[in-house]
Amino acid sequence: MFRVGVGAMPFLLPLMLQLGFGLNPFQSGAITFISAIGAMLSKFVAERMFSRYGFPRVLGIAAAFGGLLIAVQGLFTPQTAVPIIMGVLLVSGVLRSLFFTGSNALGYADVSDEEASQATAIVAVAQQLSVAFGVAVAGAIIEISRRFSGGELSLFNFQIAFLPSACSAPSLPSLISACRPMRAALFQAIAPSPKNSRTQPAVESLCPGQHR
Repeated sequence: MFRVGVGAMPFLLPLMLQLGFGLNPFQSGAITFISAIGAMLSKFVAERMFSRYGFPRVLGIAAAFGGLLIAVQGLFTPQTAVPIIMGVLLVSGVLRSLFFTGSNALGYADVSDEEASQATAIVAVAQQLSVAFGVAVAGAIIEISRRFSGGELSLFNFQIAFLPSACSAPSLPSLISACRPMRAALFQAIAPSPKNSRTQPAVESLCPGQHR
C-alpha cells in the first residue's frame, strides 16, 4: 500500500504546482527534482541504518513518516516558501528510498538463484501496477472533488487528493511493526528467564545492531 501512495506523487505534485500554483513545467521540475537527490543520498546510509536498527523498525518508521509527509505536501500553498517545499521533498525522498531498499531486500531474501529471474519479473510488474493504481486513485479523487465543488480544477481539488494517498501508507501497522522489536527487547530486560534465551536469536534478527 505504501507504493500506491508514493506512486501517486509524480502525478499529483507536478500538476498541483503547475495548475494550482501557476508555475511552468520548468519551475515545477526544478522544485520536485530534489526528491531524487534525497533518494540518492539515502543509498549512503541505508546499509548502516538497517544494520544498526533492524529491518522492521526502519521500514515501519520510513512508511509512517513517509505517509505523514505525503499529507504535509497537500498543505502546500502558493505562499509556502520554496525552501520549505524542497526540504519536505528531500526528506520524503530519503524515506521513500529507504523503504523501497529494505522491502526489496526482504522480498528477495528467501528467493533461490534459480527463481531469481522469475521473482524479478513479478516484482517489477507489481511495482508498476501499484504506481498505476496510485495514479488512477488520485485522478479519480481529483475528478470527483471537482464535480462536487463545481467549476474548473483548483488547488483545493489537488489538496484533497493528497489525503487518501497519505492514508494508503500503512501508518498504524508500520508503527506497530517498528515497536515490536523494542517491545521484545524490553520484555527480555524486565522479565529474564530461561525461556527468554530461546527468543534471543529472534530479537537479534529483528534488531541486529543492538546485540553487537
